[in-house]
Amino acid sequence: MKDKVKLLIFTVCCLFIC
Repeated sequence: MKDKVKLLIFTVCCLFIC
């Protein structure tokens, strides 16, 4: 579960940066 949350945060960050 923790890994999934980390992946979600990473994806959102990438979307905002890109």
